[in-house]
Amino acid sequence: MNKLPGLKKSFENAKIVWLTTFNEEGDEIDRQMTNYNEDPYSEMWFPTWTETRKVRHIQNNPKSYITFPSEEENKFFRIQGKTRIADEKTTYEKWKWWYLTWIPGDGSKYGLTGTHGWDSRTILLFNPEIALKMDKV
Repeated sequence: MNKLPGLKKSFENAKIVWLTTFNEEGDEIDRQMTNYNEDPYSEMWFPTWTETRKVRHIQNNPKSYITFPSEEENKFFRIQGKTRIADEKTTYEKWKWWYLTWIPGDGSKYGLTGTHGWDSRTILLFNPEIALKMDKV
């Protein structure tokens, strides 16, 4: 992927990024994702539920974007790439027990023990291809 000045530092500071997928009609659908990643030039990963719109979108069309603010005011970086659904082994290795336990009032039902609960979770693996710097999204 091409290197852009400021991209790495901005990405490291972005605790939340926007993941864009495409629905069946080709419309862009954006959602916020917690950013556990450190390197925008490497494969990125995001934990999620298996029964979500984003998973269905990715299964139908892997084209996706990751967008986050630049350190420069009113500028954003957008990384275009492709996302795939991780296999069970990768999900098990990357998923941490605490990802969903913070949910107020419901945290205990999302806990993981042994192999219990893994069938409803997955990891999205985003492979970056092209980086762009954009004006306000």
